[in-house]
Amino acid sequence: PWRKRIFVTYANGRSKRTKNIFFLHFYPKVQEGSIVTVPERPESIQLSSMVVQATSTIVPLLITYIIFKIK
Repeated sequence: PWRKRIFVTYANGRSKRTKNIFFLHFYPKVQEGSIVTVPERPESIQLSSMVVQATSTIVPLLITYIIFKIK
């Protein structure tokens, strides 16, 4: 669930959503007859360990190459 995006639709048709201020979250009050909607969080792309390993190996090599080529 995507808790930061929760919103409540009340029986009279009005809607209120969660308000976020830095690390504080203010959730709307749930009353009788209201509908609570919690959207799904979109899937994130995670780097595989092989990509992280390759990057951590290539970057120092490139920096070393640039330093010695300049001199």
